[in-house]
Amino acid sequence: MSAKSNWKVTVYGSAVNTTPGTTPDAYGMRTCAITALTSATSATYYIVKPEAKPEVNAEEITDVGGEAVSYVTRRGTFNIQSFPFSYAATSAADLQDIDDLVTIAGVATGQKHLYIRIEGGSRTWPSTAGTAYPVTLRSWDESLNVQQGNRTLAAVFAHKYRS
Repeated sequence: MSAKSNWKVTVYGSAVNTTPGTTPDAYGMRTCAITALTSATSATYYIVKPEAKPEVNAEEITDVGGEAVSYVTRRGTFNIQSFPFSYAATSAADLQDIDDLVTIAGVATGQKHLYIRIEGGSRTWPSTAGTAYPVTLRSWDESLNVQQGNRTLAAVFAHKYRS
């Protein structure tokens, strides 16, 4: 099985926080211009699942008179499953090497501010070219497949700002 070149995520790291635009995109999230990132580093890897979805949080408050009021917020999240990283990659065109996973970890841990841009077939997140979402890394989980001699990465990113 080879990786699909139009299914990938690019993780950007920046030393300085870049303020996103004030207008949210179609998914309710604000974006930053990639060219505005300061001292940016990046790493791109192939994925099999982008899973962009809203995380909806509701809090109900009851006032003294007994009237309930609900405060609802939304935050975009991305549960991204990587294409396998091989211990013995033979072709840079269709396999990712385990060294690529180390590079991604370096970007994710080496810079204070993270941004991502995702391609999932004919869709992109964000949909505007040259932009990325400011995110935090919520989780990083590597799975080892001994029979195939590879690892996969399941990373969860969350948009920095609620909508």
